[in-house]
Amino acid sequence: MNAIIWLLLSVVGYAITLVVLLFIVFVFFCAVMKLRTVRDSGYLNDAPAIIRVYAYLTLDMGLLADLLLNVLLSILFLELPQEWLTTDRAKRLKVSGNPWQKACANWLCVQLNNLDEKHCG
Repeated sequence: MNAIIWLLLSVVGYAITLVVLLFIVFVFFCAVMKLRTVRDSGYLNDAPAIIRVYAYLTLDMGLLADLLLNVLLSILFLELPQEWLTTDRAKRLKVSGNPWQKACANWLCVQLNNLDEKHCG
């Protein structure tokens, strides 16, 4: 009986962690894509130093969240990550994954492309 409860709590804990991390990555993804636009416009080069520091901290924290998400998605994708970033993994699995991996990767890429056109190819 204790093993069943332990297993159930583990699954629920994983699901909650994944949902929270997806939200965190979503927020950072939106922030980083906006920062890319600001950088491309040239404003970031002329911005005060504190703004550049915040921008790069946001980028670093977003990268860390993406790395953690990529590891957690190993259970969903049924494989250990071969790439550092979730998007790179999804691009690969869209082409060369098994049917389950392709379906998950396609769904993820659709969501990313809705926020940043052509992000996931």
